Amino acid sequence: MARHGRVDHVVREGMYRDSGWTSFDQYGAPYTPVEIARERAAQAARQTI
Repeated sequence: MARHGRVDHVVREGMYRDSGWTSFDQYGAPYTPVEIARERAAQAARQTI
């Protein structure tokens, strides 16, 4: 974990809310490999720490 740095939870929350997220859905489908790649790319592009 030390190699990858910390997550700014305020920034991450903003990213999720900007994309339409409102709350955790325990019955939601898991991300597909394409969705995972898209999330990782978006997070890497916004990384400020």
